[in-house]
Amino acid sequence: MTDETVLSSPSIGYQILLFVIIQAWALMTYETAQYQLLLIFETPLNWILWSIMLMGTLAPVVYAIVWRAKQQVTVGSLEWNHRDRDVTLDEYREMTNQYARDYQYMISRVDFGFLLLSLMAGVILVLAPFLLMRTNALLISLAPATSGLAMLIFAVLLLITIFRAAPSSVSDQFPYHPPRQLARANRSLVDIPGVSWVGVRLVIGESEGLYTLRSPRPVMRVEDIEGIARIECEIDRTGRLESAAAIIERYDGDDEYIDSLDSPITRLGLTKLVRVLLVTYIDERGDEAGILGEIVEEVDRAIASMVREE
Repeated sequence: MTDETVLSSPSIGYQILLFVIIQAWALMTYETAQYQLLLIFETPLNWILWSIMLMGTLAPVVYAIVWRAKQQVTVGSLEWNHRDRDVTLDEYREMTNQYARDYQYMISRVDFGFLLLSLMAGVILVLAPFLLMRTNALLISLAPATSGLAMLIFAVLLLITIFRAAPSSVSDQFPYHPPRQLARANRSLVDIPGVSWVGVRLVIGESEGLYTLRSPRPVMRVEDIEGIARIECEIDRTGRLESAAAIIERYDGDDEYIDSLDSPITRLGLTKLVRVLLVTYIDERGDEAGILGEIVEEVDRAIASMVREE
């Protein structure tokens, strides 16, 4: 990433401001706990409401600062060179992890792990004093400080969650596609008759030292003609298969769409697409070794078995 490409990025001032705000909220929680915990068993609702209010007011403040900081990222005019690439699901996971590290100020992604940790920290902040106030004098005296520490932990986890989720001014140029949905889709493609490989096909864009990962979709390669015949699928937000297309890759680099399926996508329908690709290839280029013919016979037997089961 060059200075000529990225025109501006968030200043350290935003980081200092966030640090000060987190410390201030932790201190406010400590001061509030000193008073509210004295009567926690007489008026428990007071502490619950105060702690929830402190957490609830922190979230929009942090979001506003993080959003403003990420809006400072400005990328110059880029001309992307795109190329398709097939990778395994594990390779795609590694690519997206590296992509998230390289462009953390640019992309927007929901990290469910940190979101869950934030919620857990919030629950602990609210409930921990009820447990501490039933122990010995030493722990009771530490309850306000413990509440302040719990707010500090909650704030840091919340900051990470919001920072990763908040969009930047260039998020549309640097999309993020989590591997979770692709993993679910690929599980439904395993062991399709006549398929030798299942993975992810994506578009990699490159420009002036920057790169993007775009349009990932599940892909299957047909046995013995892997370099020419493939089946591409489209998925929805949950990873459910929405459509599938049987494709022959021509010598000139163009793709010819042979057949397609729409939702609902079934194992039988995908197997029939495999057969269409095999037969199309044999009709166009022959099968001198007879290997493809044997694969077609295996696929036909699998189709017949699926039809009987239905």
